Amino acid sequence: MGSGESAIEWGVDSPAVENTQGHSLFLKGPETTLLYWKAGDAWLDGDGNVVDPALIEQLLADGNHYTDVIEDLANANLNYSFDIGDISLGELTVRFVPMFSPIVTAAGTDYQFAVAGSLDSTEIPFRFYDAQGNLKPEYADYQVIINAIEALPTVAARQQALERAGTSYLRNYGTQGMLLGRDKMEGILQHLEALRDPALGVTQVTGTQANISGQADYAMMAATDSAADVAMAFDENGDATFAASERSTVFISGSASTGDLDSTENGAGADYSGYSLTLGADYSFTDELRAGVAVAYGENDGEVVDGRGTLEVDGTSLLAFGGYGGATGLYADAVLGYSWLDYDNERNILIGDTVSERAESSTDGEQLSLTLRSGYNFVLGPVIAGPSARYQYLDLDVDGYEERGAGVLSMSVDDMSFESRTLWLGGEISMPMVRDDIFLRPTAHMHWVKEFEDDAASVDTSFTGGAVPFGTPIDGRDSDYIRAGVGFDASFETGGMPTTISLKYDGTFSNEDYEDHRATLGVELRF
Repeated sequence: MGSGESAIEWGVDSPAVENTQGHSLFLKGPETTLLYWKAGDAWLDGDGNVVDPALIEQLLADGNHYTDVIEDLANANLNYSFDIGDISLGELTVRFVPMFSPIVTAAGTDYQFAVAGSLDSTEIPFRFYDAQGNLKPEYADYQVIINAIEALPTVAARQQALERAGTSYLRNYGTQGMLLGRDKMEGILQHLEALRDPALGVTQVTGTQANISGQADYAMMAATDSAADVAMAFDENGDATFAASERSTVFISGSASTGDLDSTENGAGADYSGYSLTLGADYSFTDELRAGVAVAYGENDGEVVDGRGTLEVDGTSLLAFGGYGGATGLYADAVLGYSWLDYDNERNILIGDTVSERAESSTDGEQLSLTLRSGYNFVLGPVIAGPSARYQYLDLDVDGYEERGAGVLSMSVDDMSFESRTLWLGGEISMPMVRDDIFLRPTAHMHWVKEFEDDAASVDTSFTGGAVPFGTPIDGRDSDYIRAGVGFDASFETGGMPTTISLKYDGTFSNEDYEDHRATLGVELRF
């Protein structure tokens, strides 16, 4: 090395030096020269070739060479240029300028940059030498993947390849699981709403006369035009016309849902469909106070955009609930649930015409759900309407997992946690009516929903082939949106038993994260 040159040089694609636990071999002299470095038990030259151990022993024996530990800047997988200043002035300036590889410069989002950085780390050969100094096959596998990405003709195509290389839809684990948990609670809330329908106790309906349990005044109002007419009906018929309330209820409800999970900057969306079934029973301690339990099962299947794979979640839930109030005036409901979830994922990895892999994985999750709802219903002529508020809490934990089947692109994903706290503000309206022997009640509701847990997060992930681990970002949720729906209840007597059949529709609107539509059919029997 001539005068004025740096003592240690790294070429643009030179392998990195072993970190602080390894040793490097230097040539003594006015300017110490780095000759070889150690990777595992093997010595490597500047081109990454294995050096005969006998040569190392010979050099160390001549007294002109020695080994030492050096700081390894190349572990960051950056290449550095050295700009030498005017040495005659006794000054030396070293500038470090990062020169990213093409796979990294193609990245356009935080997620793409994280994946690109991890893949780029596989171009450091020393990471893939075994104890005998042999390159592991994973090194060549990664070179095929990187070459395939860099060979794509456009930046957009390379970005798409980076999206496909990793799991770009970890966010959907939370969204799909929470939608499934919310649907089960919706079924319970709709049941509690129907319990406040006095037609559940109908034993006889003839014209404008009705035998109704518990809520006689409301039922008569449904069959007449005004509160004055109700008072007249009481004067003419008396309380004796109204039978005692049946106290026990069994119910079954099923829902079907469909929707779109929108893509975000760092997360791929999906088209999904799902269903849930709920079976429960409750007991009315008084005409206004009731409690019960239910078991529910549901499934939600998502097809990830760009053909990137499928994510399926199913689970069983146990729920306890209680309600207070009648068809008019103050009411309040509470639902507490716990769910056991199973996730199955198939991830498709397609990069150009070279790389085509499929990764498979399964994992478990658990979810705690809580809903509190309250409102006040007023009599407004022929309709019942009033404001209502709701608080909903969802806490979902998904276990970490490891994929299989995709070679070095199989991923290891750490535990994930998702939390949602929402406040619902809005109102409901219904118009009860009696037709022949059937009590009918169309309903509608609309709520503005505020999400308090809308912050972004990150999950620790890595390719199982030995690349540097990275964090997969999970974008935050939309902070407010609209939840609205309509329904229709029909109550009648069958086999001497009061029966109610309900058909409901609920939808989510003005949400930047997803749009969903849910239809529910429920049957309730009192005895």
